[in-house]
This record gives sequence, structure tokens and C-alpha cells, in this order.
Amino acid sequence: MREQDVGLDDARRPLRLLRRLLVLSAILLVAAAIALVVLLTRDVRSHAVADERRDLIGLARSSIVPTAVVNGRLRLGDLAARQLRRALEVDSDVKRVQIWTPDGRLAWTSGRRKPAARARPPEGVRDAGFRGGPTVTDGDGTLTLNMPVRRQGRLLAVIAVTADARRIDRLVSDTRRALVTIIALAFGSILVGVTAVVVVLGRRIGDQARELSQGAAELADSYRELEQSSMDAIEALNAVVEAKDPYTAGHSQRVRRIALAIGRELQLPPRRLGLLAQAALFHDVGKIGVPDAILTKPSRLTPGEYDVMKRHAADGADIIARLSRLKDAVPAVRHHHEHWDGCGYPDGLQADEIPLEASIIGLADAWDAMTTTRPYAAARAPHEAMAQLEAGSGVQFCPAVVHAFFEVAHRQSHEITPPAQAPLLAAAG
Repeated sequence: MREQDVGLDDARRPLRLLRRLLVLSAILLVAAAIALVVLLTRDVRSHAVADERRDLIGLARSSIVPTAVVNGRLRLGDLAARQLRRALEVDSDVKRVQIWTPDGRLAWTSGRRKPAARARPPEGVRDAGFRGGPTVTDGDGTLTLNMPVRRQGRLLAVIAVTADARRIDRLVSDTRRALVTIIALAFGSILVGVTAVVVVLGRRIGDQARELSQGAAELADSYRELEQSSMDAIEALNAVVEAKDPYTAGHSQRVRRIALAIGRELQLPPRRLGLLAQAALFHDVGKIGVPDAILTKPSRLTPGEYDVMKRHAADGADIIARLSRLKDAVPAVRHHHEHWDGCGYPDGLQADEIPLEASIIGLADAWDAMTTTRPYAAARAPHEAMAQLEAGSGVQFCPAVVHAFFEVAHRQSHEITPPAQAPLLAAAG
């Protein structure tokens, strides 16, 4: 995926979040609307049942009890029965009235059929008698009030008044429809408003995302151009270093080729091979700061001059560290003159403290230096150079790197020396 595509995707992330928020808001609003309708409907029904309960209690106390109870005793003769029926005809919602005695006998009913001599009272009647207060049973389209009648603490009877609850059901149904309509309009308006806000914000975010993407693409192009210019500058510095000393012309390229051959023998993954190639190519770029008099001196360096020369490893690391493309190659450049025994420079690292890439470059650098004619020394024969490497294994060089080098020398000598010297190297092997 291109960098600008990644930037555009990041810029559009708030828009996706807004859309998810819109969907979540819609779900929450619908859930809240359903819960609100259920709760309000339940509340309306509860109030309607409470009102009906009060009405039935009022009917029982004002009409039924005064007629059925005379002088503290239950009186249910024909006259009382007629009076009860006339009183009940006033309330059309009342469907049936039953009067139960404490011993479970149905003493009177408003129905036309004669009461049974002995009948088991309903559960609601028994509960009202034992609990001492009116109870209401709601079910099958009816409401039944069970009200105990007491005189001087003694239970005389339980009056069961059953009323038609369809009026309450209609009220609840009408209320539910009204609530659904009102809440749907209210929440729908909120949802439409939120949607409108999300759409407007989405358009703005989309425009900004496109602008950011375009800007990011332009910035990425500028950065690539700047990075390429920096790479070109470092390569130019590297070329200047080799131009200073004609005896080392092509040294960086040869070290790179040898290092890659060793890295492949050690089975380094592609990413590390790429890192190794970059570090090997620019391992001596720090010599740009070394005076020509020291760099091209035809004799051995004095201790002071050698100290100046040793600074090139750290200076080279500082130079390439300024370029992000080469930042991973910094340790290999800085430490390619470290020795396995800790006597190298600039930090005195030893053994496995030394990055493997740095150890590979250090050996490739030493091999090329030994097999190339320099102002202060003639090129050594391949067998002499290999003997020097073998002697330095575990002292100056990493043993595993030395072993890998010898494997390459025996099987692929052309990878580590110019073609003209390959027969000599093969003979040395």
C-alpha cells in the first residue's frame, strides 16, 4: 500500500468512527424507545388497575357490605339479594359478585345459578381472608377484587367482585399506540439530526482527508527526493574518499562483494543482507575527515596519526545516521574495526557484543587490505592472507565469520577476489 493511501486511510478513520457511532446511536435509540414504551405501558396499566381497585372497593363498601351485613351478621335473604342485584346493575363493568363465608361456603352469587352447597373458594379469596386486606387478581380480561369483611376483629365474609378489564386493555392499547407514535417521532427526529450532523462532518472529513492525502503524497515525494539527494551526497563522499587514495580505488565495492558472499554463506535473511550491503559500501565514508597527509602516508602512521585515523569509524556512523534509510546500518559501520578479543575500536566491544554484520565487514576489509597493494605495503599472496586470517580467528576476527570465508574461498573463489587472482586463491585453498 502506498504511503499516501495509508495517510488517506488514517484521515478517514474518524469518518468510519462517526458512522459506527451513528449505527450505535440508532440501535440505542430503538432499544431505549422499546424500553420506554414497555415501562410507560406497564405504568399506565398499573395506574388503571389501581383506579379500578379503588372503584371496586368503593362499590363493595357503599353498596354490597351495607346490604349483606346487618347488625354485625351476614344477612342474605331474598330482599337483600334483590337489593344487591339492583345496586350492581348501576355499574355495567361488574360481571359477577360472590360472597364467601369463612368456612369456605359460597353464600351468595350474582349469577343466575344456585350456589353449590359447599365449594372450594378461589386462591384470591383465601388470601384475602388470611391476610386481612383486599387483593386484586388480574387475568383473562377480568379484574377480581377479594375484600374481607370483619366486625370486631371477626371475619364475617369475603366479597369477590369481578369486573370487565377490557376497558383497561383498550386504554393500555391506545396509550401504547400513542406512545409509540410520539416516541418514534421524537427519536426519529433525533436520529435524523444526528445523521445530518454525521453526513456534514463526513463530507468535511472526506475533503480534509483528500487534502491531507494530497499533501502527504507531495510531502512523501519531497522526502524521497531529499533522501535520494542525501544518498547521492553520501555516495559522493564515499567516492571522494576513494579518489583521495588511488591505491584503494574500488575498495568499498570489493568489501561489499566479499561481505555479501560471507553473509550468504551464513544464511542471513534478505533484510540483513541488504543492511550488510549498505554498511559495507559506506564503511569508510568517515575517512572524508581524515587529512590527506595521513590517509595517503607511504609509511606507517605514528600513534597520534593512528588515533586520528581511528576516528573514521565513529565519524562514518555519524554521517550515515543522518539518513533514515541507512539508520539500521549505523552499528555495522561504527563497529567494523572492533576485535573479537576486545582490543579494537572505537568502543572496545568483544565477542558476541560485536554486531555480526560489523564482524563480516571487518574481515572483508582486512582481506582486501592484505591482498591489495598499498603505499606502505605490497599485496600479500592469497595463501599468506588466508594464513593471517586463520591466525586471527578468535583474536581479531569472529571464528564463525572466518569459517564462512574459507568455505566461500574453497567453493566460490571468484566472489572474494578479482578474476585475475582467482587461480592463485584456488591453489592456496
